[in-house]
Amino acid sequence: MSTTYYGTLDSIPVNLSVQPGQAFPTDRQGTLVETDTLPPGASVDNIFYFDSPTTGLFLQRVFDGPVRAAHCGVYADGTDQTSKLQTALNHPAINEIVFDYFETSPVVINGALTVPANKQLTFNKGNYLTTTSSGTISGAGLYDATEYGRAFDGNLVVSGIHPARNVATPFHFGAAGNNATDDTPAIQRLFNYLYSLRIIDTPPTIVFPAAVYFTPAAIDLPLGGFGTRFIEILGYGATL
Repeated sequence: MSTTYYGTLDSIPVNLSVQPGQAFPTDRQGTLVETDTLPPGASVDNIFYFDSPTTGLFLQRVFDGPVRAAHCGVYADGTDQTSKLQTALNHPAINEIVFDYFETSPVVINGALTVPANKQLTFNKGNYLTTTSSGTISGAGLYDATEYGRAFDGNLVVSGIHPARNVATPFHFGAAGNNATDDTPAIQRLFNYLYSLRIIDTPPTIVFPAAVYFTPAAIDLPLGGFGTRFIEILGYGATL
C-alpha cells in the first residue's frame, strides 16, 4: 500500500530532496506521494515521476492548483517544446499551466499541440507561444492573457481553443499598437482564429484596446459560417 512522502521541488531544473513531513514551498507545485507502481505508460522522467530513496518504490508528483511551465520541463530556450508541453497537458492532475518566465520569453511550438477540454494555458506579461517552423495549436481548452498581453506570435496557427475571459484582442496575436509596427498580420491572425470558432455556440468578443494599429495592407474578415449568431467587435479609443 502506498504512503505519502513529502519533499521539495524548488529549483529549475527540478532538484529533488526528500524530507519526510515537510510540504512544498509557497509556489505549491505539488506534493510527492510514494507508490510501488507507476501509472500505465509512465516512466521515471524526473519531472512528474521520480525514483524513491526507498529501493523499488517511486515518487509521484501530485499537483494542487496551477503549475508553472518550467516545473513541467517546458522552457523558453529557443528549442521546440511541443512534446514536453503536450505531455504536461495530458497529465490527468494538471488543469492549468502558467508561463511566468522573465519578460519577452517566447516558447517555441513547432509541432501540433492540442489543448484538451478543461485545460488552460495562462500567459503572464511577456510570455507567449511562437513557432520557427509550422506549429499549430488546437483543441477544446482555454487560454488566458490580459487585453494587452501577447499569447501567440509568428506563423503559429491557432484554432479551437477559447479565451478564458471570452475576449480576444489583436495583442493576443502579436500586435504592437504603436503606430509604427505593421499590425496587419496580427489582426489577420486574430480574425482567422475567430473563424475557427464559428461552430461554437458563443464566439468570444473581439476587443481592440486603446492603441494606434498600423495596418498598411488589407485585412480579410472571414466571418461566413456564423449563421445568425452575433459577432461583437469593440474598440475603446482604438485607431486603425
